[in-house]
Amino acid sequence: MKKLLLFTITPFICFAQMDDYMPLSKFSNEKKIEYNFVEKKQKQKKVKPFLKKEKNEQKVLLSPMKKEVEVIKVRENILNDEVKQEDILEEKNSITIDNTIVEVRFEYSPIDIDISNATTSLSENANAFSPILSYQNNKNKFTFEFFMTDKKFETKLYKLNYKRIFDNLQLGVGLNRYELTANSQKAKENYFDIQANYRNKIQAINNLWFDVEGSIGTGDKIDALEYKFTLGYQNNQFKESSYILGYKGKEFESDGIDMSYKGPFIGIQTQF
Repeated sequence: MKKLLLFTITPFICFAQMDDYMPLSKFSNEKKIEYNFVEKKQKQKKVKPFLKKEKNEQKVLLSPMKKEVEVIKVRENILNDEVKQEDILEEKNSITIDNTIVEVRFEYSPIDIDISNATTSLSENANAFSPILSYQNNKNKFTFEFFMTDKKFETKLYKLNYKRIFDNLQLGVGLNRYELTANSQKAKENYFDIQANYRNKIQAINNLWFDVEGSIGTGDKIDALEYKFTLGYQNNQFKESSYILGYKGKEFESDGIDMSYKGPFIGIQTQF
């Protein structure tokens, strides 16, 4: 009976509810989601491109590499500076040691002496001895020379010179004293002179060198002219020593009297 009654009233209930019916298309999106008619769309996260990430990673990798390269360059610069400083110190030391030279030279000469004036002429052969001591520091050279003869016309010549070195050429000035003793007569004169000499090696022959030297001087009562040609051979066993030979001349004029000293010489030269 209950089933019959329920079956009978069911169409009326459905008909009564027809006025509340709404098609699905009329539902709003929110309602559709609320009644589970559609699935809720999830917002998709935007994926950043990998290129930017790779660039950033490359930057991160490159930055320490750049720093290492910069550190290496700095170290190289420091090492180069240290090497340059060592080279400068070595150059300074070499200049101080190598260019400081003490030279000792001794010459012996069988010399001809001629003394003359307007009316008289005298001459004789004599022995001449000449020790020479030089001190060179860089481009500056100081020399002391003593020249002496024996026999009747005893002559003494003292020379103190300063020269400036320009490669193979040397230019300088000197203070000189000339003394002549003949019997009981003595003459003494002081004078200044200017000097030049050129020294070089002979390329065609090993260990052979030559030197050409000259000077002109004048004082209150004296005029002087000197010249010297030297040929040297360097000793193979002792590189600092040389055997020398040559020819030299000294001429003086004082109060109308001419005095001349000329002759070959031999000797030895040593450097310390």
